Amino acid sequence: MENSNSPSKFTRFDRHEIYCDDMQSLNMALTWKTSGSVRNKMFGLFDGYLYTDLKDEKYLQENGCSFETIQKIKVLIMHIERKLNIDKTKVLSEINGDGWGLKVLEETINEVSK
Repeated sequence: MENSNSPSKFTRFDRHEIYCDDMQSLNMALTWKTSGSVRNKMFGLFDGYLYTDLKDEKYLQENGCSFETIQKIKVLIMHIERKLNIDKTKVLSEINGDGWGLKVLEETINEVSK
């Protein structure tokens, strides 16, 4: 469900239906690598709020996220959107293209599990 009545646009989703344990671990690890409004929006994912700002690379850069953190946030969101079937064509092309998204998710999950 898209909300366009507030300054921060978001899509609502049921995290319990979308997240696997690995996605939850990745979300938590990334949340602690961020600060300020980005951290609040990362915590929002746990409550089922996918804020549009989290898909904005410029916003993430301006709020102090490293290149690596931005890439991993993009992968997490890509998997959320894939499960929600949002922007299905774009998400599938990113996942199926060269396997980059799946490789980064797998590497990130392995890092978090150590």
